[in-house]
Amino acid sequence: MSIMELLAVVFPHLAAVRIERVHRRGTTVRVKATTTEPKGEW
Repeated sequence: MSIMELLAVVFPHLAAVRIERVHRRGTTVRVKATTTEPKGEW
């Protein structure tokens, strides 16, 4: 089982998240991510 498969099982709401960029500066980490799922109506 890969890490991605494990994360999809443990955190199913994160299965559609795609990490685009990760920046680290000092003690700060910034992650740019998008989702592949269409936006639902709330």
